[in-house]
Amino acid sequence: MATALSDLKPNPRQVNTHNRRSIEAIATSLSDHGQKKPIVANRKGEVIAGWGTVLAAKELGWKHLAVVFSDEDEKGLAKYAIRDNRTSEFSEFDDQMLVEELTRLSDIGTEPVVLGWNEEEYLSLTRVVEEFTPVDPGDLSDLGEESAPKTIICPECGCEIKG
Repeated sequence: MATALSDLKPNPRQVNTHNRRSIEAIATSLSDHGQKKPIVANRKGEVIAGWGTVLAAKELGWKHLAVVFSDEDEKGLAKYAIRDNRTSEFSEFDDQMLVEELTRLSDIGTEPVVLGWNEEEYLSLTRVVEEFTPVDPGDLSDLGEESAPKTIICPECGCEIKG
């Protein structure tokens, strides 16, 4: 349901904060794509999920957002608010696929910075992918035995990578 931004207020128990970069990234996404998912509020208009979207929409001069109003009790909404923010932290990017996609988009005119990566972060990400991209052992056969692939142990997870 389209709801006036003036009818929405922050959740007094909001555990997630939004810095300037976060609000700018949300505003850029809203500006480019519109609102693709509604925010969630209780019947008093307190935003349970999507406060960053409200702040970004206000900066863009928007007057309304799509809102789902929930009748769930306070305990249930508090649990949902925390889970909504926490569960996104459990997912990870496939770095190699991310670099490929950011590069593809860059090649057709969308720079990583407008998608949330500054230049330093993007370069760091590309270096990590280059360092850990598997090499076909056949490609090293002409380098001699001392250059042959060896077993490498990942310092983060302890996985063995055999070449």
